[in-house]
Amino acid sequence: MYRLLIVDDEKHIRNRIRAAVNWELLGIQIIGEAENGLEGLTIAMREKPDIVLCDVRMPGMDGISFATELMYRYPSVQFIFISGYSDKMYLKNALRLEAVDYIFKPYELSDLLSAIEKAITRIEKNARDKTLTIDNDLALKLVYHAQNQEDLKHFLDSASVAVDFWRPWTALLIRFSTGISFSSYQSQSMTESLQPQVLISQYYYSFEQEVTSLFQNQYLMSRGGDSYLVFANLPESEYHNISLKLSGLFSLVPAIPAVIGISEIFREPIHIKEAFCQARQASFSGFLSGYQKIYPAHDVSLRRFSADNVAKEDFLSALEKQDIAAASGFLKDYISYLSGCSPDDIPAIKDSLLHLALHLHGKLKNSPFRLINEFINTAATLNDILQYLQCLLDSYQTELNSLDSKGRIIYETEQYILNHLGEEISVHQIADSVYLSPTYLCYLYKKKTGKTLKQFIVDSRMEKARSLLLDTNMKIGDIAASLGYSNQNYFARLFASHYGVTPSSFRNHE
Repeated sequence: MYRLLIVDDEKHIRNRIRAAVNWELLGIQIIGEAENGLEGLTIAMREKPDIVLCDVRMPGMDGISFATELMYRYPSVQFIFISGYSDKMYLKNALRLEAVDYIFKPYELSDLLSAIEKAITRIEKNARDKTLTIDNDLALKLVYHAQNQEDLKHFLDSASVAVDFWRPWTALLIRFSTGISFSSYQSQSMTESLQPQVLISQYYYSFEQEVTSLFQNQYLMSRGGDSYLVFANLPESEYHNISLKLSGLFSLVPAIPAVIGISEIFREPIHIKEAFCQARQASFSGFLSGYQKIYPAHDVSLRRFSADNVAKEDFLSALEKQDIAAASGFLKDYISYLSGCSPDDIPAIKDSLLHLALHLHGKLKNSPFRLINEFINTAATLNDILQYLQCLLDSYQTELNSLDSKGRIIYETEQYILNHLGEEISVHQIADSVYLSPTYLCYLYKKKTGKTLKQFIVDSRMEKARSLLLDTNMKIGDIAASLGYSNQNYFARLFASHYGVTPSSFRNHE
């Protein structure tokens, strides 16, 4: 029986699909339903469906984003998309994911059955092709088809394996970015998301030659989706220098950002799947911390994402107060926090950022962007999402300023202060940055905000200190110094007068 998962935010649609036909007679078992991509991902990871029937537009994680996340983990899953919209961007991304079909609502039963038939045909063809080519993809075969030690022994004995898995070895996952950069999204040029798959296939041989040279033929290499998987013998003495050894690989395909995840050193074949999982998880750090980097497994963050974060709440609070400069600073703090989280939490991180984007988008009269779900969930990196949100903030500031021509001066004044919190800041410096006299700037600022420049500087430093105390392990003296206070005791007294407790008490009780 083939296993089918239904993902649609409308319950009556899910019920209609379930009741449309006797699925068991078609050899299909419905293994679950979900109302959004995040819930679908949880069910799919547990139940491992063969076919997913999925709506494209859903709140939170949309269908394209869900498919992208799931296919990273299970490339063989067949997707059928359902949509009430004919949208160029969604269609292109469905093509990129090699979806079985894209059905438009309202659809006929014959359309649904035809798509299911195509999915089954593709599953059967893939199974036949895998049988024919599996010896050419031994690295992937060892990961996905060896369920126990007996299977491993069979595979290793029945093929000429260049790696000695009883000597020190490691796994590498070279993963290419197929996500959307902010610049391409801004220009509405989505063609780059279709090109990488072609280049990844074309440059496989070049990579194989380089890997042959690096590991002197003691390796296995396979291509799977957007990645190259490598198992290679590596002396333990060379492990700590492996990043330098591999850095030249990035230049082989300069047109596509790449990341390399590296497992720990192992000495037995039974650890093959564990090594692959380590390398794959490390490679997901590319989304959080950037591509064109090498991430060893032992450096991957284990800090779990928490939805309750001070910087996030401060961002939303500043937004409500129309304090865009402060919101921008808190947004950067929040992104910095997210970049240090575990790659396992990327779906939850994207969901949190989508919430912020939708909240901000709702405040704009004229948004510069559309399809917010689509971009947040398929963005190449966290930094691309930061640029996107910052652009929305700038648009919001522009709208606010259109109501008051002097609002821009206030914004630039606060932006200058927030960018120089770690330095000694004088009113003369601030006034020079906005081309006003110190006296007039102080008057204008107090009139527009109800507080003095000195109050804003202190408030901003204390807010930053609060965030650092909660979200980092920095010493209190280092926090004080980073905010321009050379005297730790003075900083502590200032903090206590602001929040009613000392910095150390605040950290211990929060």
